[in-house]
Amino acid sequence: MIRPATPSDVDDICALWNDVITSTTITFTTQNKTPQDVLQTLDGPWPTLIATRNGVFSGFASLSPFRAGPGYRHVAEHTVYLRDDARGAGQGKALMMAVQKSAKGIGLRALIGAVSGSNPAAVAFHEKLGFSKVGVLPEIGEKWGTRLDLILMQKNL
Repeated sequence: MIRPATPSDVDDICALWNDVITSTTITFTTQNKTPQDVLQTLDGPWPTLIATRNGVFSGFASLSPFRAGPGYRHVAEHTVYLRDDARGAGQGKALMMAVQKSAKGIGLRALIGAVSGSNPAAVAFHEKLGFSKVGVLPEIGEKWGTRLDLILMQKNL
């Protein structure tokens, strides 16, 4: 089941997001998210969606501005994370389809995925969903002393 996030989801979102931050290079972020950070996201104009399976939280997807300025007002960057035990069951695809529908509903015309070069599975996932690789920023990110490529993927809605 896919549904809009509510304040009751904050702890689950924080736990998953912080696990990704502290244990992987799929995000270059090193600062853990706080419940207040997530609440501010939920209070903003951009949708955050939750995936559950049998009533248990399994992941989330959200939209955020791609870049500042009015020329980018119809473009958003998305984030999608699933718990390890939720992968391979179609929930990532369901989240992304719902996020795309939400994006169209608020007048967006394109989504951007900013994917770590250390995450080829995410590149393949996005390609299966119709995203195209539109750019690579070599060694632009750094985490734990390792330089990482950033792969930009785009889908026009």
